[in-house]
Amino acid sequence: MFYTSPQQAMAWGHHPGNLRLGMQTAKFSVRSFCLLLPLAAMLVLSACGGGEPQVRRMPPKQPPPPLVPDYQAPQNEAPIIVRPDPTRQSLPQAQMLGSGAIRIALMVPLSGQHAALGEALLNAAQMALFDAQHPRLVLVPIDTKGTPNGALEAMTKARAADANLVLGPVFADSIRAIRPDAMRYGTTIIGFSSDRSVAGAGIYTMGFTPEHQVRQIVDHAVAQGREQFTALIPQTLFGERMLEAYVDALAWHQLEPVQVEYYVEDTDALEDPVKRLANYDARRTALLEEVAYLESFGEDDLTEEMLESLKNVETLGKLTFDIVFLPAGGHMVRNLAPLLPFYEIDPVEVQFLGTGQWDDPGLRFEPALLGARFAGPLPEAGKQFAARYASVYNSQPPRIASLAYDATALAATLIRLNNRRPFSHEALMNPRGYAGLDGVFRFQADGTAERRLSIIEINSDGLALAEGTRPPLEDTAIPSVIPRLMEHYSEEEEPDDPESLPAIEVDDGLEAEWDLDFAPGFSN
Repeated sequence: MFYTSPQQAMAWGHHPGNLRLGMQTAKFSVRSFCLLLPLAAMLVLSACGGGEPQVRRMPPKQPPPPLVPDYQAPQNEAPIIVRPDPTRQSLPQAQMLGSGAIRIALMVPLSGQHAALGEALLNAAQMALFDAQHPRLVLVPIDTKGTPNGALEAMTKARAADANLVLGPVFADSIRAIRPDAMRYGTTIIGFSSDRSVAGAGIYTMGFTPEHQVRQIVDHAVAQGREQFTALIPQTLFGERMLEAYVDALAWHQLEPVQVEYYVEDTDALEDPVKRLANYDARRTALLEEVAYLESFGEDDLTEEMLESLKNVETLGKLTFDIVFLPAGGHMVRNLAPLLPFYEIDPVEVQFLGTGQWDDPGLRFEPALLGARFAGPLPEAGKQFAARYASVYNSQPPRIASLAYDATALAATLIRLNNRRPFSHEALMNPRGYAGLDGVFRFQADGTAERRLSIIEINSDGLALAEGTRPPLEDTAIPSVIPRLMEHYSEEEEPDDPESLPAIEVDDGLEAEWDLDFAPGFSN
């Protein structure tokens, strides 16, 4: 049975994403069969002149200059235990956690509409403070109220508290608001935004930049032999940014998209862009004409056989691409994905690629996305952190909470590695990078965090490392997150002597592995 729309299909009890996942495209037509015999040579030559997609290539892109000269880290200091109160419900503004001499201001929204997010970030930072167990580290939570003006007030309080480092704010506008003060007083900022435009001049960002995610998933697809790339892009600022990152990533491989379709973020306006991408109308018309032509032959065995082969086919003709990039996440990708197989873009033949917006185990319930891939941190690490967080605070952490953990643990590691200037540009730019909950990362010259991400696949169980890929090697980086320390003793058997805790070992000979493990051409 043919359906004229996804709505009609669902009215009959069929999910659009399940309709034609296994359908096969007709290999040839009777019309071609009948005409090929007398005109074989001419038709073969004509077929070679059109129809096959051409790989669009661009001039090679020049690699960027290297980051900074190698920075040699001094010996580590032995940490001691600093246990936060896991039963804490709320903290007074600017209360200090810890008893050392190096103050770290955590500037997050602890009031206002984003208070729950700020509270979760503070909880995660306390977990890292406990795990790091550094005798000199003090955490100073300060409320930004989630606004630029609140961030400015928080910055004043951070200076009054003699903060040596600021972690946060969360939002790009708040980071922009404190930039002049940070530059005036030489304060190092490690923010949680993914907006790379706010980084630089002493401001670093821990967020996952879409550019790195897109680059690594494109590198993976090209390594798998894919060359025909298309995209479905929302008509938003986010969409523009994603398309720019996508085009740049393809340019490194001397490729460009063969087709890009845009859509308005309205569930009632998604079908036309998908139909255009699939060339659905032309392929559908070709099928109907083929059926009519076959039926004109009357009843014979060959005709009946050909008609039978077309019964379960909605269109005729191959697609001109093997990749569709879908940067959107959440409800939008849930609405968009089922339309692809409905309009004959078969996910068995065409690989769907996404971004960190897909870091959602619930996407496994969308059949069209099974087998789809994106670049992101290993899901298992996030699950372990979430389970531990829930056991302490009786709630599930937001995805961004791991950034606060990593940033706090990074601060503790920098203190151990460099007593004199732990938060200097040279110390932060250690080219070996740091191993955190969200994987291995290092700061680039522009202040953004460059990350080694894994290739994640959506399957029926949720999210998993894609088959045939391997996770990044954390052993080539300096650990910035230190849960391994807690593995050497139980909570009931805490060591009295801080020297009994293991120090962090740094192998200088592993530094070069960073660049070798990135896909060829990954920007330094």
